[in-house]
Amino acid sequence: MTTRGAGGRDAVTHYVVTRKVDSPYGKFALLEVKIETGRTHQIRVHMASLGHPVVGDALYGAPGELKSQSNKVRKAGMPATLALSRNFCIRRSLS
Repeated sequence: MTTRGAGGRDAVTHYVVTRKVDSPYGKFALLEVKIETGRTHQIRVHMASLGHPVVGDALYGAPGELKSQSNKVRKAGMPATLALSRNFCIRRSLS
């Protein structure tokens, strides 16, 4: 995918959904992401532009906390709300 604003530079991101998660806190997806360019915040910007910001990335539209869904059952000891001090973007490799 590409996103380009007025006066912006090209940025190309490829992604594949590797796993879908339906949790008490909502639905999420684990992605494999490859970038062709290397723009600042590129993955964050592209995912947010699709309406699916990185979990916990309040700067690009994700909530800063996750609240349990009223129709989902939580396991004993699971909090009703998870405060997210960081986003969940993890780098596995640079190749």
